[in-house]
Amino acid sequence: MRQKHQIIEDQVNALIDDCFSMFKPKTERTLSQWADDERIIPEGTSPEPGKWKTSRVPFMRYIMDAITTGDFDEFVFMASSQVGKTELLLNILAFFIAEDPSPILFIQPTKDAAEAFSEERFTPMVDATPCLMDKIAANKSRDGKNTTNSKMFKGGHLAFVGANVPQDVSGRPRRIVLGDEIDRWAFSAGKDGDVADLARQRVKNFWNSLLIWVSTPVDIDTSRIWQHWLGSTQEHKYIVCPCCKHEHHMVWENVKWDGDNVNSSPETAYYECPKCKDKWDDVTRWRLDKETDIWKSDNPDSAIAGWHVNQLYSPWVRLSTLVGDFLKAKGKPLREKVFQNTVLGLPFEAKLGAEVEVEDLMARREEIPENTMPERAALLTAGVDIGVDCGDIQITAYGLNNETWALDKYKIFGDPSGQSFWDDLYKSLSSTQYKHPISNQFFRIEATAIDSGYMTTNVYKNVAKWQLRGMKVYATKGVPGEGKPLWKHSTAKIKYTKLYLIGADDAKTMIYSNLAITEGESQIHFSKRLEKDYFEELIEEKIELSINGYGMPVKKWVRKQGAKNEAFDTMIYSWAARESLKHVNIEYRLRQMTVPKEKFDMGQAARDLHG
Repeated sequence: MRQKHQIIEDQVNALIDDCFSMFKPKTERTLSQWADDERIIPEGTSPEPGKWKTSRVPFMRYIMDAITTGDFDEFVFMASSQVGKTELLLNILAFFIAEDPSPILFIQPTKDAAEAFSEERFTPMVDATPCLMDKIAANKSRDGKNTTNSKMFKGGHLAFVGANVPQDVSGRPRRIVLGDEIDRWAFSAGKDGDVADLARQRVKNFWNSLLIWVSTPVDIDTSRIWQHWLGSTQEHKYIVCPCCKHEHHMVWENVKWDGDNVNSSPETAYYECPKCKDKWDDVTRWRLDKETDIWKSDNPDSAIAGWHVNQLYSPWVRLSTLVGDFLKAKGKPLREKVFQNTVLGLPFEAKLGAEVEVEDLMARREEIPENTMPERAALLTAGVDIGVDCGDIQITAYGLNNETWALDKYKIFGDPSGQSFWDDLYKSLSSTQYKHPISNQFFRIEATAIDSGYMTTNVYKNVAKWQLRGMKVYATKGVPGEGKPLWKHSTAKIKYTKLYLIGADDAKTMIYSNLAITEGESQIHFSKRLEKDYFEELIEEKIELSINGYGMPVKKWVRKQGAKNEAFDTMIYSWAARESLKHVNIEYRLRQMTVPKEKFDMGQAARDLHG
């Protein structure tokens, strides 16, 4: 009898131990300690393959360990590029697979991006890290247990999904959700609602859930990570000046170098203590980062942990490189945006050329003789917009560093449903030529982009016909949405020819930004042949910010009902045609035109001019 009671008692004790084990940490090691002990970075995925060392990115220790302390269940990491965001996410995935198996959801902006992350970063990590090798089997498409998007392991499951496929996000419950590059997610998931809200619903059933949001910010008006950051503890890592002991977090305003706006020397860059003005070189900056582990919060009462890190904390980036990037971006709004986002890890507040008035642009017109190239230009393209009773054509010239000249805009009248209209359009485009004032060479239109939104079949037919005659002309279609390439070959199968996609929103942003530049690189010049109506059409569209049905801010280009914008559209098409000619070396052409005639190689110039 006693033996029977002992068996029952042992079973009860075991059951009690099992129950209480649910509330015990699976390991006594923190995430950073585990990564230092176990994690291997595979060849080909990092500039520093081999054993993971948190000491190489000292700011990461505090962030990683906070995730495993249990003090918070939601985390925000807003950061620049080149500070180890991807390695942080991989460490989190590896830790919970190896030490605390759980159902995990990993969300990338798109399904394709999720699959690429799984194949190019996650799988190599598993193959290189011994403690993970026997936990996740190789992909097997037949039995479906392990695929690119789905990884099974004892005690848990990992799904790689895209924010653009909401049904994948709103599937089974998950204890851990990691959202990567959330500023590049779609603003809504259609009728399913906001993707972040869908993800939040997945963890509601778990008392020990974790939500982790990671991203480089983009635009301040629509940035998800910025909004998450504002609601977090807003923590920065502080360093201590060795001279005056002043504590502060590193910001760009304290980066200095020799020179002025005209002549600067990036190689002289240094970091300056904001209090005592002590100067630090790269080695000192990196050493001070390692010596301190002080984090201070600007919003300590928040229940969401949030951190911000910029490239000044990166062990892989030198100040001279950052200053060089800054100088290249200065005065060029799109490059300034990239610097703000990827170097400083902060959202960008665009100051578009929408503030420019028609009169201001007209006052900037230049005297450029008819059918004559600007001296600093060596390439011509055209953009064509087909209307009900005419076609609008814009001719644009290009020089170095994206300097642009809007030379002419005119109409070809006729019915686009009839062939005579297309014959007249072809004759105009093929016969147009501009003489260069330096070399007396004649430049022809080297690429033309025609919008296929109206009279689509006729556009395809005639583009195909002209291509057979040797003309570089392309049927195009504008694609809305930010982050789309200016020029991309469509995979859609259409009749007669190929279709090329134009990232319309970014093209519009680029043009409006460059309209605000009045000298130097990226400036847009205008000939005096362009009349007032051209400039009215050029700046008719404006960006408006609105809130969609799911409470998310959305930017949209709008124009007044009935207002014309053909000048804007044809400039976009002309710029897109320029993208098809990236191989053209404008600098070489301009250099050849300045060579004395007896040394000028006409054959080479002709070959370069005509591809």
